[in-house]
Amino acid sequence: MATRNFNYDHPHYLVVRQTSFDDMVGAATAVEFAVFRSRLNILVHTVDIIVRSAGTVASEILTLLFNGSVYTLKTFDSANTVGRVATLTIARTLASIGDKLALMHSLSVGGSYQVIYTWQVLPMSDVTVL
Repeated sequence: MATRNFNYDHPHYLVVRQTSFDDMVGAATAVEFAVFRSRLNILVHTVDIIVRSAGTVASEILTLLFNGSVYTLKTFDSANTVGRVATLTIARTLASIGDKLALMHSLSVGGSYQVIYTWQVLPMSDVTVL
């Protein structure tokens, strides 16, 4: 496949994009969900987490992972978070193919989540031409 890149002021680099995941997490620990993999050199601005159904404990801890390592934590009070949005502002660059962000439960609590990654392609990133 051929690749090319555009001038730094090309509209391709000005568009802010979103990628959404709707995931139901079973009652298991150390299971990644809402895995967002980089295919370009990108900047992830925010991660929005919407709790669709609460887990089975009073407090849930979600861990945001970057390439398998802990990046940040978010704690939810299960009873009061259904339908609410929690926004993590991370401004993280994913610079190589295969870089990924993912969420993981610290407890076996289950639950259902919508996760939205807001991101932008960085200037001079190679774009695959099919």
